Amino acid sequence: MTTGWTHTRWMTALSDDIPISELNIPGAHNAAAINTIRTTRWACQRDPITQQLNRGIRILDLRLKPLPRDQQVEFKTCHGRLGLFGANEFQPFDEVAKECIDFLTENPGETIIMTIQIDDWRRTRPAQRPHILQQLRDILGRLPLLTAPHLPTLGECRGKLYLINRINDDPALGVPLAIPDNTSGILLAPTTHRHYQVYVQDRYKALGYRNPETQKLNLTIAAFDHKQPGAVLLNFASATRPVLRFVYITRELTAHLSQSHPSHLGWILLDYATDNHNLLTLFIANNFKLPI
Repeated sequence: MTTGWTHTRWMTALSDDIPISELNIPGAHNAAAINTIRTTRWACQRDPITQQLNRGIRILDLRLKPLPRDQQVEFKTCHGRLGLFGANEFQPFDEVAKECIDFLTENPGETIIMTIQIDDWRRTRPAQRPHILQQLRDILGRLPLLTAPHLPTLGECRGKLYLINRINDDPALGVPLAIPDNTSGILLAPTTHRHYQVYVQDRYKALGYRNPETQKLNLTIAAFDHKQPGAVLLNFASATRPVLRFVYITRELTAHLSQSHPSHLGWILLDYATDNHNLLTLFIANNFKLPI
């Protein structure tokens, strides 16, 4: 292992034989819900996908909205299922995929973990869903994917998208991962198409009116203690207040990590992930045990 790394190529500086579960990886929650001008009720990120990747993000949490067009289906990235006149829609999934492929072509020592789920089925009928999912399989089949059910090493993942499927249990759409809604923390057992455990913390609502930031911060910090060798820790640092207002904890989380220096952080998903350079640096540098 070498200690020379940059935010754009930090994985390149790590050994091939590290299981990806043992990497401390910063990710973007609702990665394609981007507004580069201002914070809105639907946006979760400020920087475009390529900029997120160049700044060290390696997990892209993508939500999709299928839009049937005659015999074809366009997949738009989205956030949630509500929003008049396409307010919850963002860029086409094809554009996001191209940005990822371009990044991996320029940086073949890196990998991108991509989770996909369908947030908004409103423009479709149930009878259309098999056709829609087949079209999604066809699109994904053209990408440099790794979808093996075992837990791969970084070497196996280099230059590829490691795809996680939050839609159903079809391995053609990625490694299946069904996350219970609003969980404060749960260990998901291996399944037929996923041969490893995943601990998930994703409490994003009903945090209470008083100090929801403190409650969310405590849940996020507590999840670090559940990281076990050979298991993935998927830790969501995003949450909401009533009436679609958001809870942000990146500043407090940065202060905690700067003081406590835990050795195993797992995978974390952040709102406005690239706004806090120090937090990304803390996460990435933890893989090298370097002083900040």
